[in-house]
Amino acid sequence: MRNAMLPSFLLASLFAAVLLGGCQPASRSTGMRQNSDGGASADGDAVTWPFWPRSIRIHPLTRFTTDRETGGLLIEARLEFLDAEGHNTKGLGQVRFDLHSALPSEDARSLENWNKDLRDLAENLNHFDDVTRTYLFRLEIEESLLPRRPMLKAYFLSADGATMENRFKFPVNE
Repeated sequence: MRNAMLPSFLLASLFAAVLLGGCQPASRSTGMRQNSDGGASADGDAVTWPFWPRSIRIHPLTRFTTDRETGGLLIEARLEFLDAEGHNTKGLGQVRFDLHSALPSEDARSLENWNKDLRDLAENLNHFDDVTRTYLFRLEIEESLLPRRPMLKAYFLSADGATMENRFKFPVNE
């Protein structure tokens, strides 16, 4: 009887060893930290994410269009996030768009503004366009507010505390 229980005991011991002593999950830390210039460097086992956005660009595909449902005027603003190496990346933070006149003779104040929160991951994903690797924002605007030479400014406050801005002068059709 004792010899008959030995294979069962060995099998149970092997099973327990596999379950309890198996692979441990890898650490989520990358072992890198960010330098003052936005790059990353190794510091023992502690590394921070090297791909945080370091600049933004209002992409040239940004344009005026008409909302198909309402017939209202829209700005399709495409915002691109770039890391310290100048490569496309995603952004996590808050975005503000301001519409201004590009003419120095006109009022320099913001004519309209829009705030978008990319800290909400569902909202972040909703705005991201995989094809252009930009974030698409459809900004409603009253046609009466549109200056003769419109300029869009974008401001970004990253979740890591960095601030960035960019401006885009719309092409003139004369």
